[in-house]
Amino acid sequence: MRQKKMLLFVGQFFLVSAISAIFIPAILYGFLYLEESDIFPPSELLLGRSVFGIMYINALLVALFVNFGFCGLRFYEENMKLHEALVQSQLQILHQQINPHFMFNVLNHINILMLEDVDLASSLLIKYSKILRHQLNSEKNRKVSIEQEVQFLKDFIDIEKVRWGNELTINCSWKVEDNDREFPLCC
Repeated sequence: MRQKKMLLFVGQFFLVSAISAIFIPAILYGFLYLEESDIFPPSELLLGRSVFGIMYINALLVALFVNFGFCGLRFYEENMKLHEALVQSQLQILHQQINPHFMFNVLNHINILMLEDVDLASSLLIKYSKILRHQLNSEKNRKVSIEQEVQFLKDFIDIEKVRWGNELTINCSWKVEDNDREFPLCC
């Protein structure tokens, strides 16, 4: 799976299933032999000899089902790791957007707004200071709560809404299940 050779993986999957399916009929035939040799008393579970092929097909289906379940769980685990890595990289990209260029643009916009709308400029400055404070705290703590990260994103979006005015339409909604959960920052 990790080598990204799916054809080889599928071949190994069926080969392991076929080999493991041989054990069930072999064990049943072993018990039949022990019963016929009078080592074990005859049981009602093993009534006569079934055709080996039918027993093998049944065992193969069981082995395929069990192996498919374990492989499915493994695929799910790998998928969750990849999804977590993707989310962390996306968060890192968002944090890197607060760069000197963005800083210059926001401060320039605040300067212009101070001449036109002091209250809006003040609000924008407070939101921007929250973003900077979040970055400083997260660098120091190396962990951030979901609540802090969502607030960071809300402030970032609010700043962009003010900066771009009617030229930019942003629609977003937030559904957070566990605000206090913390996760480590990557890089």
